[in-house]
Amino acid sequence: VGTGNTLVIQAAGSKENAPLISVQKVANFEKYQFTLQDNALIDKTLLKTGSFGNASWGNVTVNTDKFKINDAWTGAHHLTLIDSDADMTLDGYTATDLTETDAYKGSNYEVYLHTDTDKAAAKKLLLTVNRTTGGTLSYDGTNAVIIGGEVFAGRSNLGYAVTGNTLILTNVQTGGITYAAGGVITGTKGSLTQNIVNINSSSTNVLSVTNVYGAYASNAAYSENVVGNSVTMTQGHITGNIYGGYTAGTGTVTNAVTIGAGTVTGNVYGGYSAGGAATGNTIDIQKDVNVKGDIYSGYAAAGEATSNILNLTHVAVTGSVTGGYAAAGAATGNKLTLTGGTVGGNIIGGSSTTAEASTNEITLKDIAV
Repeated sequence: VGTGNTLVIQAAGSKENAPLISVQKVANFEKYQFTLQDNALIDKTLLKTGSFGNASWGNVTVNTDKFKINDAWTGAHHLTLIDSDADMTLDGYTATDLTETDAYKGSNYEVYLHTDTDKAAAKKLLLTVNRTTGGTLSYDGTNAVIIGGEVFAGRSNLGYAVTGNTLILTNVQTGGITYAAGGVITGTKGSLTQNIVNINSSSTNVLSVTNVYGAYASNAAYSENVVGNSVTMTQGHITGNIYGGYTAGTGTVTNAVTIGAGTVTGNVYGGYSAGGAATGNTIDIQKDVNVKGDIYSGYAAAGEATSNILNLTHVAVTGSVTGGYAAAGAATGNKLTLTGGTVGGNIIGGSSTTAEASTNEITLKDIAV
């Protein structure tokens, strides 16, 4: 590393998708300063190099005074500051949160500087802008930024609240997507509420989506509740599962799913908690719907399932239907109402693998079993 040498890169947006600067090697600099002249740089690459080498994280700075948020941005956007073919090492690395700086404080976004691996050894240095609150994204398979096969309207990686985001899903690209979500939290904190997915596709169009989440908390160490999120399918054919809300952590889920027409190849869950309780989730599915998997209004893999409500009206279900299921806790006060339709599997008001199942209700009206 050259002592006292500084590489200064000042950049403004370009209509070209190619990197603004391309070099074979970057070496012998002690400090690196990036000055961003406008927000047209978003989703572009500043510096492309075959080799970058090592630097101290504290000697890499970014001036974002002129990099203003565009309130039309939804989901996640990245500005790639460095893209190196060979691994670079940024000693002392820890992601730098810029959300509370003067440029972005009070906005509906989180902004942070980090590497693509979130470790010192990496190939890319990124400035990421995540919409966290109040975003609406319409996705038809051609007009959205996809992050690793994931489509979402709002997300936080740093622990900020993700609320009031809406994803409108009408199509997906060839090959499908891993998941579609209204709101996502990948860290261990931050409220996850009032996020929505609306699905309205043509009657002949099959959407290849592994999972649809009104809200998705992906971290097992996440302890907050996932409440008030929903998925509504007016018309569509989904190849995977639908969750009103899902947490891989220990919080309680209270969410909703409504389906008016179409087909779901996988399972349908009002709320799913891997480590907590499922309480007060609702599912309402009307006629002209075919669910080839199972249906659970509330699913608690390690907690109680209480007061979940499942309403099915003239629905064809290949699998089983359950108001509330608890793998390791009590299942109480769950309600299941079936009117017409068919169920290929079991009809269960409330079920627990290891504890009591009591005060659960089943109402059958003209149902063929």
